[in-house]
Amino acid sequence: MIHANAFQAEAAADCRADARAPAMALAPNRSSAAEAAPPAPALQGEEVTVLWLDRAKGYGFVSFDLGAEALLHASTLDWAGRSGIAPGTRLTVQLAETDKGTKVSEILSFGPAPAATPVPPALLAEIGREVDAAALPVEAARVTWYDARRGIGFARAFGAPDRDIFLHASVLRLVGLNPPAKGEALALHVTEGPRGLIAVAARDWAQVDLQAQEAAQAQAEEPTEAEDQKALALALAHRAKPGEAS
Repeated sequence: MIHANAFQAEAAADCRADARAPAMALAPNRSSAAEAAPPAPALQGEEVTVLWLDRAKGYGFVSFDLGAEALLHASTLDWAGRSGIAPGTRLTVQLAETDKGTKVSEILSFGPAPAATPVPPALLAEIGREVDAAALPVEAARVTWYDARRGIGFARAFGAPDRDIFLHASVLRLVGLNPPAKGEALALHVTEGPRGLIAVAARDWAQVDLQAQEAAQAQAEEPTEAEDQKALALALAHRAKPGEAS
């Protein structure tokens, strides 16, 4: 049995639908308008400088706007594909205000890495001589063991199973990579010590790999000397053809 109230409600709904029909027929095609709309502008970020990052604590700080500071969570760095970052690195970020202050909500891009950090004095005493880390080649290695309590460990060079490199917390802490996870890829500046190979400087391998890709792409886009000579020869041959207007 159909109740009267239900029937009246259904009829009223039909009337409202009929009244909307002409308006819907005249309405523009919204999907077409959306397709014709220009793309949304890129996010405009804030330029900041990394002050420090402690992975053991899970956070660090960046500076911006003439000395103001903002919190940088390690998880935000992880989302950007980095495991550590050196103090002095320039970032373009999105900032957000919270009850506890300003924080980095998203990292949009990374600037160039700062110059190599100085070798910690404790390692210089162990090595027994002065070392210029910037003059040493970058070596890719993977962490095989690390004791966070003692602050020491070892990494093994890629493709060299017998090349074990000593890691010390004083080096890793300078670039926000302490403590590293087992299996983590690092870019190390390595020298020979009295008891074997020692890493005197370190960087996040993702950052080094990205810089290498950008350098290779820039080199590929630049015309080589041979290409320039070929283009010049073609131009001269074209001018030398008989019948060409000078």
